[in-house]
Amino acid sequence: ASLFPGGRSLVPGDSVPTPVALGVRLELNGDTCIQGSTADALLSVGEMLAEISMGILLEPGDVLMLGTPENMGLGQNPERWLTDGDTVTSRIEGIGSITNPIHPTA
Repeated sequence: ASLFPGGRSLVPGDSVPTPVALGVRLELNGDTCIQGSTADALLSVGEMLAEISMGILLEPGDVLMLGTPENMGLGQNPERWLTDGDTVTSRIEGIGSITNPIHPTA
């Protein structure tokens, strides 16, 4: 089992030719909930790094995880929340996917 929430491995930056235009998709139990592109982000990767580094020191090996823009995602429908037994799959074009089962906390 992976201890890193991003998966069992990392993809080096030089293996991703166009990080500014990657298709991204989130699926809940096999149904697509979010579909878009990194090109639609409010800030570029460089702009995000610049903003974050104004408040904290970023070091080699740091991992940044970002959420979804407003009005996207599972929170759109307040009647639908993640429940025990759901699976959430995140996919990034050219990089891969990761599926996480949802279990209640102890």
